Amino acid sequence: MKNIIWLLLITLNLNANDLKKYEISCDNNVSNGCLERAYFALEVNKNYDEAEKYFLKACELKNAKACSLLGYIYRSKHTKKRDKQKQFYFFKKACELSNSNACTALGLLYSSKESSIKSSKKNMINVNKKDLIKATRSYERACKGAHQRGCRRLGLSYLSGNGIEQDRKKAVDLFKYNCQINNEACYLYIGFLGRGIKYKDLNIYIFKMLSKSCDSNISNACNALGFLSLEVYQDYNKSEEYFIKACQLQNQESCKLLGFMYSSEFSGKQDFKKSFYYFNKSCELDNGYACLYTGHMYIRGEGVKKDIIKSTALYKKSCELNNSRGCT
Repeated sequence: MKNIIWLLLITLNLNANDLKKYEISCDNNVSNGCLERAYFALEVNKNYDEAEKYFLKACELKNAKACSLLGYIYRSKHTKKRDKQKQFYFFKKACELSNSNACTALGLLYSSKESSIKSSKKNMINVNKKDLIKATRSYERACKGAHQRGCRRLGLSYLSGNGIEQDRKKAVDLFKYNCQINNEACYLYIGFLGRGIKYKDLNIYIFKMLSKSCDSNISNACNALGFLSLEVYQDYNKSEEYFIKACQLQNQESCKLLGFMYSSEFSGKQDFKKSFYYFNKSCELDNGYACLYTGHMYIRGEGVKKDIIKSTALYKKSCELNNSRGCT
């Protein structure tokens, strides 16, 4: 019991020391000090008013993360501070300070503004064209910062022609890029390839060189051939063959792609047991997004028996591998 009390006293003392350190740093206009003080207010004191005060100061000192977090505070119903004008202002400010996450959030606000015109169809809204253009520009900034959701949204904009000239090939290119940085756009990539997207500028020499490398068991070459088989020929059988070989060579991306291919209704190969197997294998090779989807499959009981404990462990691993959705 004495040991427990001693540990509690040490913890309280450390917290007090940290608190003082962050306050002095913030008083000296060091934005990260204000940011850490705001985190302290949230995590230790559970005080949104106090956190808001320090986030505001950090944001005034041009801390992009603080501005973005203020946007989320004003968006959340749990903080009791919900304010659409403020969330718009702070997401815009954070985006201007090159916070790609805030740029995506800003784009979503532009594409669903209250100024939008109600359509004659029930529950449908026609968003003002100028706002759609602003939304697309925000997604472009987010995607340049490699923000997964921003790239996905930009791809959807190219696909629909909302706020930008319609370009289905660019849409698929973005879905592919997004898929490669571990996002759910893998579904979109696999789903839209069979809808007439042709890559006429393919260098056949590159294809031959990749084939030679794949025959020599170079996994990245087999993985690239899997992508090319989808893009050039819309050939799911051939791409499956290359992805399987790459996965057997411990290529985590190919294992992940097989997981998506076997879970997709568009591929004609839907098989949840195989999907689970390949997502799980990719997760074992430390692919954070594959861990997330293996966890989802345990929750849903798709291709495997439901197991909430195992799903939680997989979400934790996904988070440790820097997948933000796993953390969520």
